[in-house]
Amino acid sequence: MTPLIVILLYLGITFSIGTYAWWRGRVTADDYYISARSQGYLVTALAIMATFFSSFAMLGAPGMLYKGGIGFVFFMLNVPICGALIWIIGRPLWSLGKRHGYITPSDLVADYFSSDTLRVLVALLGFIYIIPYAVIQFKGGGYLFEVITRSSDVHLGFFTLVQGKISLGPFNISTHDFGAVLLASITMVYTIMGGMRAVCWTDVFQGGLLVIGMIVGGIITIFILGGVAGLFGQAAAVSTPGHPAGEFITLPGPAGMFPVTMIFTFVLVASFGTMASPGQWMRYYSAKNPDALRKSMIIFAVVLTACYFFGTTFIGLGGRVLFPELAQADTVYLVILEKYLPLVLASFFVTTIMAAAMSTANGNLHALSALITNDIYRRFLRPGGKAGQRELVWVGRTVITAASIVSLWIALQPDIGMIFKLGMVSIAVSMQMFPSLIGPLFWKGATRAGTVAGIILGMAVLLVTFMPEKFGITAFGISPLGIHYGFWGFTFNLAALYVVSRFTRPPSRETVERFHTGY
Repeated sequence: MTPLIVILLYLGITFSIGTYAWWRGRVTADDYYISARSQGYLVTALAIMATFFSSFAMLGAPGMLYKGGIGFVFFMLNVPICGALIWIIGRPLWSLGKRHGYITPSDLVADYFSSDTLRVLVALLGFIYIIPYAVIQFKGGGYLFEVITRSSDVHLGFFTLVQGKISLGPFNISTHDFGAVLLASITMVYTIMGGMRAVCWTDVFQGGLLVIGMIVGGIITIFILGGVAGLFGQAAAVSTPGHPAGEFITLPGPAGMFPVTMIFTFVLVASFGTMASPGQWMRYYSAKNPDALRKSMIIFAVVLTACYFFGTTFIGLGGRVLFPELAQADTVYLVILEKYLPLVLASFFVTTIMAAAMSTANGNLHALSALITNDIYRRFLRPGGKAGQRELVWVGRTVITAASIVSLWIALQPDIGMIFKLGMVSIAVSMQMFPSLIGPLFWKGATRAGTVAGIILGMAVLLVTFMPEKFGITAFGISPLGIHYGFWGFTFNLAALYVVSRFTRPPSRETVERFHTGY
């Protein structure tokens, strides 16, 4: 009964915050999608952090350390790079967004290149990125509920919870599926109601929880193992079939999981892909001023680096020492909580992981609603200002509902792969969006044709290098030359952008000056 009470209390607080945000908001597209560009530095910082810190960070990343050893720590170098990108791209995006009234990433790119083709392409990349990433969060919610209620025996009228099964009268559902449905439903409702304001205000609460959960989780693990020296000493003795002790804390790790080329290219993929994603892009727009982004950069880089290096690392390595034969590596943090903490505390820390999942899902589902409503519905189905403010908000709410249901349905399928793999595919897709920023922000010679060619070629190369066997290619295996498939796509994306741009006409001088001056 205790886990249910703690989880329901957390969900109740989160829902109340979202409801209050709805009450304080206005029914306009500008307020619903970017909070009328009014978010201060603390809300901006915690919203960016909470969107970045997904259930992958809380479940998938410790799972990769559990499987592959210390090498995964180097992947976490993407965190300070992401912090720097908040200022490098966030500041000019904020300035251009405020000056020209942009709401979505496609607004800016399409305006600079005068291209509806690019508007649709960028929106499509956002869709391909967001749906799998929302699936990850809902799947994570299922894991959480399944593990924390494993030993529960609850009988309340027509509701029973026994041995991993929940009965509601004549209806039966697994605790995994119930947890996913519960998380998805609460997230969907408050996001529908309050828009960006509800997303960011709940992220403040959830961002604080997830930081506590990761840092304290790491401290608990090293305490169990007798300190940092005890943890690494025992981790050095870990061996795997066919691999001697010691490989777990050296590069490239067991079975060569983390070669240097993979570490370097993954760091770039994770950094550029995450911070150019639609949800983060719209957070730059919603900031009150550049100072809010500058302070957000500092808070993000310091706090999240500590969370990863002192939380994720200790949990993943320590979990391998404590539980060497876990069938599902992604659940290592949950198993530590269940084994070593009193039930009420374990339940509380589960809510910190749930906070990571919900705070990422809400922002991405909200961003998807903006992409489809603003870039497809308003532009092509109701052009010329035919759609009023209230209509646009309600279309966005309908999109959130539909996207949540689709994502939840996928999450409930039995075989969708490891959380980490889904996350990396999503981020790799988002990285192909980053070169569309090169023309508006950095290089005056970038052209519409070059940007379109880059995105199309980049996505094609990403697809081939991610699953070469599907195309009958076996010569180089997975990740040719040990380079991440997202980086292969990014490289060809940039090459096509440059080459085609050299032979095609850039935007007009007036457009270039309008974008490249004043920030």
